[in-house]
Amino acid sequence: MNFYVRKLGHQECGDSEDVGPNQRGRYILISKKVLGFFPKFDPTSTIRSRSIGIIDSDSKSVNLCQFNWHKGKPFNQSRHMGSDTRLYLNKDSFPSNDYFRRGDYAVFFKYRFHKNEVENNFYKIFRFTNAHPEFKLLEDLTFANHLVRKERRTYHGLFEDLDFIKVSDIKVNKFKIAKQTTKKYKNPDSTCNSKEEFRELVRAAYNYTCAILGDEFTSNIYQDNTLDVKYTNLDAAHFWPDSEGGPLRPDNGMLMCKQAHQAFDSGHFTIDEEYKIKVDKKMLDKRNWLSKIDQKKLYVPDDTEFKPNQKYLEIHRKCVFGNLRPFKTSDFSNIEKAQNLE
Repeated sequence: MNFYVRKLGHQECGDSEDVGPNQRGRYILISKKVLGFFPKFDPTSTIRSRSIGIIDSDSKSVNLCQFNWHKGKPFNQSRHMGSDTRLYLNKDSFPSNDYFRRGDYAVFFKYRFHKNEVENNFYKIFRFTNAHPEFKLLEDLTFANHLVRKERRTYHGLFEDLDFIKVSDIKVNKFKIAKQTTKKYKNPDSTCNSKEEFRELVRAAYNYTCAILGDEFTSNIYQDNTLDVKYTNLDAAHFWPDSEGGPLRPDNGMLMCKQAHQAFDSGHFTIDEEYKIKVDKKMLDKRNWLSKIDQKKLYVPDDTEFKPNQKYLEIHRKCVFGNLRPFKTSDFSNIEKAQNLE
């Protein structure tokens, strides 16, 4: 399904039916029946918020906004028995407080983004008020299935195609991290809800570009003087591997093509305190692509919360760099020493 149609209720106006206006943050309530349309939460994680890519109104940039799972009364998170999922309407994506009003239609289009053989789903949200001609078309499609409560009508539903909504001109070439998401990682204990979210945040922070080789994915990089290697696909590489206790935080990762990621995990090169590539001396003696990137200055994100954390880089420098083989658990046996802990 490509479209999620939501006829809006009181949640989108920031009020509570019984208490009055402005009692809670503005959000769009997502029906449990359509959760397969959106990214999944890890039910075993204690982290109940994750990022979701919302395409701006100019259709050229993506904001990674907060998408929250409220588990409900059984988890001491809400007075309601059931759980619900909410997309909060932050000012990064919806500057006006009255952008959505009760009775409007919000139509989510799932946009499948491809770059360097990586695919992600982002969401473009269209708003239709009763002043739009599309409003009547949506009413005709959904009216029979409206949920009516206190003479108010709401609706949730999925559609494969809505040919009266234009989506062909959507182009994405820029990624932004919403302020609320950035604020989350000011807390050193904050982590991502899942490995999937970790990858999405790192990809966006590095604008879907390999931090080691840039956009050289179609260039021929020579390895051992004989093999032409094309660098394809992008991985979120860990400095301190999560399998060895490293946190799922965006400052514990960097976007790399698969070839660079493999070399990084094998200790062929590391990143120094000035964000320069440091290649192991043994590898510099060979005429390969690694010798071309030694001392190269990396691109790092502007936001401090997404820059490579020197604490995690130090663990890579002490536990992985110079091994010249895939890392083993035993490499991290002295992790406390690598962290410079007392």
